[in-house]
Amino acid sequence: MLLIDEDARQDALDALTDAGTWIASAAHWTEIDRTVATMAAAAATGDVQLLTTATAHLEYLSTRRATDAGKGPKTPPPEPVRDRLNETIHKIGK
Repeated sequence: MLLIDEDARQDALDALTDAGTWIASAAHWTEIDRTVATMAAAAATGDVQLLTTATAHLEYLSTRRATDAGKGPKTPPPEPVRDRLNETIHKIGK
C-alpha cells in the first residue's frame, strides 16, 4: 500500500474524479495531463508534498477553464487523458 495520508489521498481522488467531467480546449487538456502524470508519479513514490502540490494545481486548472474561451473547441477528456485519469485514480485509491 502507498504511504499517502488519507486527506491527501481523498483530495487527489476528488480532483481527479472532477477532472473527468470537465470540458476544455486541447491546450488545456495537455496541461491537465501533465499535472495528472505528476500526481501519478507522486503517488508511486509516496511523495505526499508533491501529490498535494499537484492536486492544488489540478484544482487551479478547473478554475482556469472559465478563461479558456477562444482557444479552440472544447471537448471532454481525450482518450489518453481519460485513461491517465482512470489509472491514477486506481493507483491512488489502493
